[in-house]
Amino acid sequence: MVGLPAPTLTEYQDSLFAVGVTSDITYNTNTIPGSNTLDLYQPTAYDFTGPTWTVGDVPPAGTRPLFIFAHSGGFGLGTKNNGEAELICKRMASLGYNAASLNYSLLNTGWNNEVNAAIAAICDMRAAIRFFKENAGTYNINTAKIAVAGDSAGGNMAICSALTNYEFDNGNNYAAHSGANSRPNVIVACWPWMRMFNTSAAPFTTNAAAGLADKTFFVQGVIDTDPTYASTLALKAMIEAQSATDACSIIALANAGHSAWLTTPLPPPLNEAQGFYNYGYTPMVAYLKTKLSL
Repeated sequence: MVGLPAPTLTEYQDSLFAVGVTSDITYNTNTIPGSNTLDLYQPTAYDFTGPTWTVGDVPPAGTRPLFIFAHSGGFGLGTKNNGEAELICKRMASLGYNAASLNYSLLNTGWNNEVNAAIAAICDMRAAIRFFKENAGTYNINTAKIAVAGDSAGGNMAICSALTNYEFDNGNNYAAHSGANSRPNVIVACWPWMRMFNTSAAPFTTNAAAGLADKTFFVQGVIDTDPTYASTLALKAMIEAQSATDACSIIALANAGHSAWLTTPLPPPLNEAQGFYNYGYTPMVAYLKTKLSL
């Protein structure tokens, strides 16, 4: 309509780009074929004509921040093609991120109990960070702007990639990026399933360094039973206790259980992914944009 101002559209905040995907990239040599592969979603071209670009124009040159997502499944189920994993990675790539969805080690890929499977998966998350740091030029990665995220078991992996030093590579030992260099810059933990760990003891407490709280974002259902809202608040408090005046951010989803499915007031077909988009996605995007200085 004549006289209306042009909309303000911002990279890393608004969906501007068409998205392409490179599938089945091996990020860590593993004895179990396929368990350490990822799909990488990347912006390919502007998806529509805007104030200063035309549909089909290539995105601005330069490296891009990385968003790594780990799916749910209790360390026994799921793949990088889980519905929520594909949807969130496509959405993040449409904003301008490089977004990776991981396959990772599971109980049914050779680990004999829940604890060992969880530790192996955490090692995989950190190996993915090292892989992208080692291959930043190939994949156009800004290695100073890496966010990790996940839901349930994947939320455990996200927060534990910063709260532990668990590492092994099974062949791809990118030594220059080990230790602190394989920790993310920002963490998004959605209803993190932590029951196999005592997070009030080492190594979790000893790795909750000052500054971690200022880059940790939780999403948690208030009526979730595993993890309970109270247990996630306790994990948040432990991290904050080591971080001076910094505070974690948390989005509390009222009437939500172990997902972003809200039982009331909205009825089905509000599925897990759509529930997260409605109630957690916009705050998360704003948080990442601020914490990664985008």
